[in-house]
Amino acid sequence: MKIHHCLQILILLWVINGCNQTQRSETVGYEESATIEAFEPVDVYKNPNSFEQYMGRLKPGDLPPAMRVEKWYNGSPVERFEKGTVYVVEFFASWCQPCRKSIPHLNKLQQEFKEDLVVIAVAASESEPNTAKLDKLLHAKKEVLTYRVAYTSDEKTFKDWNWGARNTGLPWAFIVNKKGELAWFGQPFQSRFEPVLRSVLNDTYIPENITESNEEDYEARRVLWEVQENFWNAVGDNDWPATLSLGEQLYVSGDQLFYYEMAQLFQIRYERLGKKKESITYAEKLVSGPLNGIPEGLGLIAEVIERDSLAAEESNALALNIAEETNRLTYYENSELLSLLGRLYAKTVQRSKARETFQKALKYNDDTELEQEIMDELELLVNE
Repeated sequence: MKIHHCLQILILLWVINGCNQTQRSETVGYEESATIEAFEPVDVYKNPNSFEQYMGRLKPGDLPPAMRVEKWYNGSPVERFEKGTVYVVEFFASWCQPCRKSIPHLNKLQQEFKEDLVVIAVAASESEPNTAKLDKLLHAKKEVLTYRVAYTSDEKTFKDWNWGARNTGLPWAFIVNKKGELAWFGQPFQSRFEPVLRSVLNDTYIPENITESNEEDYEARRVLWEVQENFWNAVGDNDWPATLSLGEQLYVSGDQLFYYEMAQLFQIRYERLGKKKESITYAEKLVSGPLNGIPEGLGLIAEVIERDSLAAEESNALALNIAEETNRLTYYENSELLSLLGRLYAKTVQRSKARETFQKALKYNDDTELEQEIMDELELLVNE
C-alpha cells in the first residue's frame, strides 16, 4: 500500500485517464455554469516521473494553461490574467489539512498587497461531484477569507497545471508575473515562495533554482521522486531498514518538497522503533533545516511528542516550542494547530494558556469531530 502526504485523513486512490499535451493560453478559460460530465476525483498523489508520457513540462516563462472554472467565490471572477498584475494561483482541496494551514498566509498576502496582487485558490480535486464540503469550509472561513476561490471538477484543468508542473500533493502554488507568464511554482510553504513573490511584485526577480529552469536540479529531483515512491512502499511493507535508508536520502537532499517524508521518518523512529533520543536529535535538525517554516511537517513532530505520555521533559519543551512556531506561521488561525498547542500547554501544566488556546481553536474550527475533542479537553481542565 502506498501512503501519501495527508496521512491524517483517509484518501481513496482513483485511476486517472491520460491527457494530451497542455495548450498554453493567456485567458483563464472561465466558464461560470459549465457542466462537467463523468466526474471522477483526481488522484493528486502520483509519481511525477509518470507525467512525462502525458505532457510536456511547464517552465518559468511559459504562459499559464487555460483554467476552466464552474463557480467563483468571494470576489469578482477572473476571466484572464491581466498584464501589469501579479497573480498567485494555488491548487487546494477542502479535505487537505496542509491546504487549510496555508489559508491564513494567503489571506495576509492578499491584505498586504491589495490590488497589486490577485490570489486565486482553485479547488480542482474535490472528493465529491458537488461543492458541499467546499461550501462548508468557505462558510466557516467567510469572516477571514480575503482572496478569490474557484471551483472546477474538470480534471484537465488540474492536470494541465499540476502535472505540467510535475506536482504531486497539495497545496501547490503558481506565481504569474506582470507579463502574464509563469514565474515560479512550488508549495506555498517552501522558503522560496514569499521571497520570489515579493521580488516579482517589485520587478527584481531573477530565476535561480529547480522550479526556475535549472535542468540539473530537475534531473536530481527525478531521482528523488523514485526514492519517494520506494519510501512509501517500504512503509507500507513495514520494511523499516529500507524505510530508514530511503528516508535518509530524502533528508540529505535538503529538498523541501519532501518535507512530509522527513517528518514521517521522525515519527517512525520515535514511535515504531522506539529510538526516542536519536529521534529528538533528528527533529532538532529538521526544525532548523528543511522543515523550517513548514507548519504541516513541524506540526507532525510536535503531535508525535505530545501524545507520548512518557516523553522526557526536554522533549515536551521542544514540542511546545515547535507548536508555538507552527501557530505563529499560521497566524493563530488554524484550529488543528491551536488544539495541538492547547494540549501541550495542558501537558506542561500551563492551564490558563491551555484554556485560552482551546477557546481560540473553537473560534476557527469547522470540523465537528475536532470540536468535540476540544470541548473534551476544556472539560478536563475544568475538572482538574
